Amino acid sequence: RGEPLLHKDLPRMVAYAKNAGVMDVYFNTNAVRLDEAMIRSLIDAGLDRISISFEGYEKSVYEKYRVGSDFDLVVRNVGLLKEIKEELGAVTPLVRIQTVLIPELVGKEKEYADFWSGRVDEVAYLDMKDEEGNPDHRGIRSDWACHMLWQRLAITWDGTILPCVHDIYEWMKFGNISDISIHDAWNSLREQECRNLHRTGNAHTIPACDRCPLRENEIRKIQKN
Repeated sequence: RGEPLLHKDLPRMVAYAKNAGVMDVYFNTNAVRLDEAMIRSLIDAGLDRISISFEGYEKSVYEKYRVGSDFDLVVRNVGLLKEIKEELGAVTPLVRIQTVLIPELVGKEKEYADFWSGRVDEVAYLDMKDEEGNPDHRGIRSDWACHMLWQRLAITWDGTILPCVHDIYEWMKFGNISDISIHDAWNSLREQECRNLHRTGNAHTIPACDRCPLRENEIRKIQKN
């Protein structure tokens, strides 16, 4: 959570992860601080992927949602990333541009993709959702089990370990990275209990999961089919 490019040691952290054997190192950013020095440092560190959040393809729309940002600056930074990769003959980082499907973009996905064509490797769209979830959809039992519990952990800026990034209120803390290893958190009794509740269709008994917009969307898809 937060903006990775604000951390002065980000390239060193990327290099540390790569040297430790992490296969896929990436992060999400608004790219405001993605200047030439940072780009070269990240490429040198071995960054695999970078995902840039960018709402809209027009200055007025972008700056409406990204208050305080600069449309022209970020577009220029994305172009600079492509130029430096080509200059260095670098294949990575792969560049993904993504947007939440705000009202101004619904039905204009092609225009958005065309705007970024030739500048990035991948264009993605995210459904607009309420992070609190719909109160009417709480307490629903479902056989849908969240894949994240078997794929990843989330570690916040201060070292707090969570089962996934959607636990925005940190209700399911496993501890802190300064006190418990990733291995122990991954294999902890609490993590196993969470997985078992999902596996048995009882994820709704976990407050963070019951309010999760991802779970809500997936259950809605199942119900439609």
